Amino acid sequence: MFGDFPRSDLRIYDFLLKSWTDLGEISVHPDKDWSYIQPSWNPWFANGTRLVFLRNSTLIVASPDGTTEVEIKTDAPAGLPVPSPDGQSIAYVTFEPRPMRIRPDLQFWGGTMIWVVSISSSGTARAVTQKNTDEVYDLKWLGNDNLVFDRVADEVFYRHARIWKASVPR
Repeated sequence: MFGDFPRSDLRIYDFLLKSWTDLGEISVHPDKDWSYIQPSWNPWFANGTRLVFLRNSTLIVASPDGTTEVEIKTDAPAGLPVPSPDGQSIAYVTFEPRPMRIRPDLQFWGGTMIWVVSISSSGTARAVTQKNTDEVYDLKWLGNDNLVFDRVADEVFYRHARIWKASVPR
């Protein structure tokens, strides 16, 4: 479980040991109001032995008890990290914030690109989409070779929200 604005700490409850592990402050999406349209995010690897999250623009692959962590640095504000079903790769989104058209006092987190990094390689991420002016709110794997995600444009009531699919070459 994790909290919401202004601070999100990721906490794991172990039902067998009846104890909590606090993995510290995390970021799911760089937009602090990300959850207001109720998207979902699942950080867990399919086998339940690890999870992935972001801390200070760094991908963290950790054991649920927090004893093992591997760090993978990102080059831009990032969010929505999700492990592939086979546990070999992590997909995530990078963002370029700018003032919203209608409300310049608020940030719009567009300029998005989706990246995939192999856990077993040198940690070099590769882009699987081109940069897009829209914002990505949700990211999921469809098997090990495809990603599905939504994009919303910078407009009132997100009239042009769309679901997209991207292939992930191996």
